[in-house]
Amino acid sequence: MGDLADLCRLLGDLFRRTGRVEAALDAYRTGLGHRTAPGTTTLGPAPAQPPL
Repeated sequence: MGDLADLCRLLGDLFRRTGRVEAALDAYRTGLGHRTAPGTTTLGPAPAQPPL
């Protein structure tokens, strides 16, 4: 989880340096969660559902 936190911090810093303050605050506050669809992961597709 530390890698994701570092990535969000770096993204926020980049946005801030380029004058995109609102985008920087979003990156700092919510990370990348608002950019992904429900059920997806940063490592690939969501795990398969267990068989019934």
